[in-house]
Amino acid sequence: MKILSKKPFLVDGVVLIPLIIATFAYPPISLKNPWIIFCLIFLFGLMIFFILPHFRIVELNQEGCIVSWFGAKRNFKWKELEVISYGEVVREEGWEGIFFSNKALTPKGKEMTIEKIYLSWNIFNQFFIIFNDEKEKEQIMNQLKEWDVNVTIDRDFAQRKEHERILEEKTKMREERKRLYEESKKRKR
Repeated sequence: MKILSKKPFLVDGVVLIPLIIATFAYPPISLKNPWIIFCLIFLFGLMIFFILPHFRIVELNQEGCIVSWFGAKRNFKWKELEVISYGEVVREEGWEGIFFSNKALTPKGKEMTIEKIYLSWNIFNQFFIIFNDEKEKEQIMNQLKEWDVNVTIDRDFAQRKEHERILEEKTKMREERKRLYEESKKRKR
């Protein structure tokens, strides 16, 4: 099962396209002002540096997973991966996915979190799969469960989901009380 997460590409495109349009919207660039040329080269280089890691293709199988990036491949057995965590990259939409890392701690000794894995430039040692839709999420999660892969749920993600569930219950209870109050009011009349 090969997976290329599509959602990060949409955000990359939203950022890169205005930059390209701005390049051609300005008057022609001359060699008389090398500062403009330097800035454009720097911005394009920066954007490419942030976009290229999203071209990872993760292939899941029963023995482990294969991470490939522009022809270079690295195989991981499930036992080699110390972090296999289900969670959400906190953005406006909240992208849910599975995040993998072959190390549980950062070089500074801190815990490897989902955000650190997502923002990592280490293409082969920290990688992720962002689910495109609920169907893909269920398919991948069921497949991992079938292969007996231990997927942990991120603590922050679990707390947010629990908080949302509690708020939903409170809202339902409030609506029920309101409905009962309105009914009792009608009966008294």
